[in-house]
Amino acid sequence: MKFEQLCLVSLTLFIHVASTTTPPFSCDSLDPTTKNYPFCQTTLPVTQRARDLVSRLTLDEKISQLVNSAPAIPRLGIPAYEWWSEALHGVSNVGPGIKFDGTIKAATSFPQVILATASFDAYQWYRIGQVTVQDLADTYQPPFEKCVREGGGSCMMCAYNRVNGVPSCADPNLLSKTVRGEWDFKGYIASDCDAVAIIYDAQGYAKSPEDAVADVLRAGMDVNCGSYLQKYTKSAILQKKLPESQVDRALHNLFAIRMRLGLFNGNPLHNPFGNIRADQICSPEHQILALEAARNGIVLLKNHAKLLPLPKSAVSLAVIGPNAKSPQTLVGNYAGPPCESTTPLQALQSYVKDTVYHPGCDTVSCSSVAIDEAVDIAKRAHFVVLIMGLDQTQEREALDRVDLLLPGRQQELITSVAKSAKKPVVLVLLSGGPVDVSFAKDDPRIGAILWAGYPGQGGGIALAEIIVGDHNPGGRLPVTWYPQDYTKVPMTDMRMRPDSFSDYPGRTYRFYEGDKVFEFGYGLSYSKYSYKFTHVSRKNLYLNHSSSLHTTRSWDSIGHKLVSELGTQVCDENKFKVGVGVKNDGEMSGKHPVLLFARQGKVGDGRVKKQLIGFQSVVLSGGERGEIEFEVSPCEDLSRANEYGVMIMDEGRHFLVVGDDKLPMKLKYPFVLIHISTVVLILAESSRPPFACDSSHPLTKSYTFCKPTLPINQRVQDLISRLTLDEKISQLVNSAPPIPRLGIPEYEWWSEALHGVAYFPGLHTGMSLNGTIQSATSFPQVILTAASFDVSLQDLADTYMPPFRSCIEEGKASGIMCAYNRVNGVPNCADYNLLSKTARAQWGFNGYITSDCDAVSIIHEEQGYAKLPEDAVADVLKAGMDVNCGNYLKNYTKSAVVKRKLPISEIDRALHNLFSVRMRLGLFDGNPLQQPFGKIGPDQVCSQEHQNLALEAARNSIVLLKNTYRLLPFSKAKTTSLAVIGPNANSAKTLLGNYAGPPCKTVTPLQGLQRYVKDIRYHPGCNAVNCSYTLTDQAVKVAEGAEYVVLVMGLDQTQEREELDRVDLVLSPKQQNLISILARAAKNPVVLVLLSGGPVDIRFAKYDKHIGSILWAGYPGEAGGLALAEIIFGDHNPGGRLPVTWYPQSFVKVPMTDMRMRPEPSSGYPGRTYSKRIPVTVRAQNHGDMAGRHPLLLFVRSAKAGNGRPEKQLVGFQSVILNAGERADVEFELSPCEHLSTANEDGLMVIEEGSHFLSIEGKESEITVIL
Repeated sequence: MKFEQLCLVSLTLFIHVASTTTPPFSCDSLDPTTKNYPFCQTTLPVTQRARDLVSRLTLDEKISQLVNSAPAIPRLGIPAYEWWSEALHGVSNVGPGIKFDGTIKAATSFPQVILATASFDAYQWYRIGQVTVQDLADTYQPPFEKCVREGGGSCMMCAYNRVNGVPSCADPNLLSKTVRGEWDFKGYIASDCDAVAIIYDAQGYAKSPEDAVADVLRAGMDVNCGSYLQKYTKSAILQKKLPESQVDRALHNLFAIRMRLGLFNGNPLHNPFGNIRADQICSPEHQILALEAARNGIVLLKNHAKLLPLPKSAVSLAVIGPNAKSPQTLVGNYAGPPCESTTPLQALQSYVKDTVYHPGCDTVSCSSVAIDEAVDIAKRAHFVVLIMGLDQTQEREALDRVDLLLPGRQQELITSVAKSAKKPVVLVLLSGGPVDVSFAKDDPRIGAILWAGYPGQGGGIALAEIIVGDHNPGGRLPVTWYPQDYTKVPMTDMRMRPDSFSDYPGRTYRFYEGDKVFEFGYGLSYSKYSYKFTHVSRKNLYLNHSSSLHTTRSWDSIGHKLVSELGTQVCDENKFKVGVGVKNDGEMSGKHPVLLFARQGKVGDGRVKKQLIGFQSVVLSGGERGEIEFEVSPCEDLSRANEYGVMIMDEGRHFLVVGDDKLPMKLKYPFVLIHISTVVLILAESSRPPFACDSSHPLTKSYTFCKPTLPINQRVQDLISRLTLDEKISQLVNSAPPIPRLGIPEYEWWSEALHGVAYFPGLHTGMSLNGTIQSATSFPQVILTAASFDVSLQDLADTYMPPFRSCIEEGKASGIMCAYNRVNGVPNCADYNLLSKTARAQWGFNGYITSDCDAVSIIHEEQGYAKLPEDAVADVLKAGMDVNCGNYLKNYTKSAVVKRKLPISEIDRALHNLFSVRMRLGLFDGNPLQQPFGKIGPDQVCSQEHQNLALEAARNSIVLLKNTYRLLPFSKAKTTSLAVIGPNANSAKTLLGNYAGPPCKTVTPLQGLQRYVKDIRYHPGCNAVNCSYTLTDQAVKVAEGAEYVVLVMGLDQTQEREELDRVDLVLSPKQQNLISILARAAKNPVVLVLLSGGPVDIRFAKYDKHIGSILWAGYPGEAGGLALAEIIFGDHNPGGRLPVTWYPQSFVKVPMTDMRMRPEPSSGYPGRTYSKRIPVTVRAQNHGDMAGRHPLLLFVRSAKAGNGRPEKQLVGFQSVILNAGERADVEFELSPCEHLSTANEDGLMVIEEGSHFLSIEGKESEITVIL
């Protein structure tokens, strides 16, 4: 959950007993080792028992309990425990705590909270990527083709994006025709996660989920990372949108891979790589390779006057910069924990004893800079090394950079230090992409520049070795470094070739025509190398020996031939060798990459400026000569794509270029990185069965698909023939479940291995580093990657804090969650005043406090509030937080204690709170199955009582906003026909809202209304709630043919949900237009039903005489459809009141992060919101002819306005049920200290003397306060 305000949320705790957990429960009376522990003795006070338990734990055991997935402590008989459960408006399946895959498959879904409050009943992704076929043929596709044809890749992943309008995963030309047909790919094709879902849900390419599933399987995709294929494949087949043969095809590819891995040959532990140990992962060989890769990848961009290498005898060294001491920055994105890590500072300290360090900036963002301190340190040192650049707070997945400059005040810091240092400084840049450092390139005080990318665990040592000359740098830039001005080119404009008409400069070294900071392939060395072409096996190529070959001429009179017409034999016969002599003209040995380029004599017509066609490295000592040989394939290396995407060869002169030497020839290849999925063998300890085709299993050993001597095709066909349709469909998702009856275990397709084994806790289950293997070698990354609110004390005191205080003091909440955001600069989870002083001391909270997920990590990694991870851990525990949803406390608490940043007593305090709650739940009182609520079954969760309550809550919460001419209720007897129109009319999903588990049962508004009127005509009106496509004419015909019309419109989860904030308050223009047209076309005024989580500006409907009634139903839960129908036909009298102000569209001008309550006339800020014990009696009478429940809202206002006082404030509400004509007295209890007080500018609650007015339904009563 991500909260945009100060959040303290009451958590509901649930018992979760995992069947494979050992021990199964705490304090087993039959276990002689635990039954005598004081913490197991239920007659003792909970406080004494918790203290006894904590006293028995080791430090590691204590730390292990500080995360949401607290592991077992077997020696004390304490099982694992999952703290993460969601229960916002019914038990939810968000998070790992609650699963609906056992005996309980559903739970009652109550109205979403915002709607439940409406009862006032105290009992409730500029442009789609357009790519030319020319660019596809010679730029985008060749790298993938290489990986398939030459690399033997076994897996491909289709991405989220659309190319020329077609989603990658639904493109048969790409997946089947090109990849499988032309490239002969034999592996499996997986979607990126949820890339199938967005084809319908977000992109609107498919008309229904079943169409999306059919599109991708017909296109050639095999497995879906996500659940879309699991949910919709069967219905796609039943709807005859997808033949079963397409499912068989996909499964053939999937099982073939698993068989190639030996996973159907018996016990996989007996196969190669079946028993990999930690010492093999973190072997010296692997760590040396990581160091070597870092050494060879680092690029020397500048070395004026041979500043580098620095003398090892340097007297003193200043190391300055936020990246000098950061091991996390070295590793980059998509990385697992490294085997070991040495920062640049640590490595340089091993060479120069007198090394002084200063970060220079608070973080890489460099919003706060200590220039004077850094300059002072630099002045005193003999040499200065600045280690700057970027990190994951500036660039990573889902965080694109918006410029090419160094962040914040880094440039100012670098320039100031360089100007003050005794000698020119060394600038080291860590970044994933290019940076415009033109200022440093041209500054004589900056003598050397090194680019180190994100160099992995060995990066610090490699940098130090290069700086002091133990290694000669030889890296070359793999991308062009563009100037800042290049950011004017839209990121989504992926054309390669320049366009002079629009001043588009093109992309990459092959086509780009603009200025460059550094060009592709640039890189210096401590040695100087010279090149010479020594031999070429042929200089003239004659490709017209066959009269059948047709020569075509382009507009510039250059003849060319189609590569496809030449054929494989001609292409192979014309390959030739080129020798290049290389000499190291320096004194220092080094490894040097030689890059061979090709270019044509004629430019224009989309031809490349030059193209890399080969590269090799040579190791040469000082003065040594060497020779390397390249093989050139004219059909591949000297060809180009024409405007139709067809590969052709131009006649005429071509040049081979290496360094400054070029070889003319008579008569090209792109360089892009690709992520190939690595198939990893995973054995889950608790899987049943443990592996397929167990030779000792009598039911499986005779299966044909278990016989390894048979061809794989035969074995796969046999297996598929044995599966039911449901079993087949179940295998199409990344977490393929087991098929126990065939002895086939579950299989996880999702693993990450971009530049070392990666681990994402809570995100996927493919690779876990929490068993015997706890770390992995981190190689250099392949390309060498919460809001803050200012809130016044006054607003905190009388607006933000009171609801949470009520939950604690009156609701007796056992759990509080601290949120991501900062309030007045302090992160919630690190706010001692909030957690300890206020919640615990002032409000008497005695439960546990948990962080929102990863809310601790962002305190250091994103917000920069804590300088180190250990500081973040110490901050939150000292503040009063108890348990971390995430891994930060597990990873860094011990080092925080060792570094004396955190006393163990704070850990003890947190554990005291945690174990106390568990004991209060009876989880230390023996077998929990014998405790109350220990055996909850589906019939209890989905009981009739619960479902009745869900219906009652929906009835009482729905708000009647308009009822002109008493249009509602409709007559049950006289209504002959009814048109029900709208995208929400038949959507069960919309009823539930966000954070909802599967309901026990649902009745849509359409289904509910069908119970009352036999002649129901239904039409969705729009393709979806966004109404990107409307069917107005059809809907109008339906409306014209019915006596009455009910429009069920509004929003849904595609418009508003967590992480999807609305940017306006109006319905989509097409939806609004549809409503107005239908209202005018109907015989009678129409009823408009709105489903939404928040307010909607519907003034167009409020004042439209053709719209007679408006009902707001929020997201009313599983029974919402029935409740709406009952209200529309008068079986229930609506009594809901709006729980929030419905602002007009103009209110969106107020920034969402401006959380001030009080208006400020000078700036035009309007403020927010509408703004117990004197007995107050209110007499209510029902003047109508229908019984109903009516909420009475009691407000108070001060006679004095302004000075931060609210215009009015709700001080009480009660509901009364009255029959027609009936009267009743309703009593309220008014507390002057609470209800007549306001917060002053210091956040203190004050009562002012003078007149105050109580108001209800427009009537007022004066109260005078005398002090």
